[in-house]
Amino acid sequence: MKYRYSSFLSTIYILADSVCLNLAFIISFYVKFNNIESVFKYPYILLLLLINLFWFILLLIVNPYKSSRVSSSISQQLTTLLILILLHTSLTAFYWFAMQTYYYSRIQLLGMYSIFFFLGIIWRVLFIWAIRQYRLQGYNNRNFIKKCL
Repeated sequence: MKYRYSSFLSTIYILADSVCLNLAFIISFYVKFNNIESVFKYPYILLLLLINLFWFILLLIVNPYKSSRVSSSISQQLTTLLILILLHTSLTAFYWFAMQTYYYSRIQLLGMYSIFFFLGIIWRVLFIWAIRQYRLQGYNNRNFIKKCL
């Protein structure tokens, strides 16, 4: 069953994950190199673009943001996030080995995925909590009438 606002939830998840991914990349770059301007120069801008491209390809293939009221638990969301990050790490590692781009910092990439995981946890927990609070106030409730024979 298609819900009224389910496309909005998917869009929110996609945008928030994209912001978290890019923010994690920039933070890990700054921590590793103590410089933020170089993140937007070659070769790291290419890596940032490819990481975003890999993320959107992964979202198109896996389609992870199918959720309903019943199945949107925090543990399910975190499991989905972990699986997505592992698949994304595999794609990035495949690119790294296939193109022999050994000049990228492995520590920076590891830091990016760690930060991305923690940012993803934080925003998912806050988002699910906000939706539950919204529903507890009486908004966006579903009423069903039982049919008696």
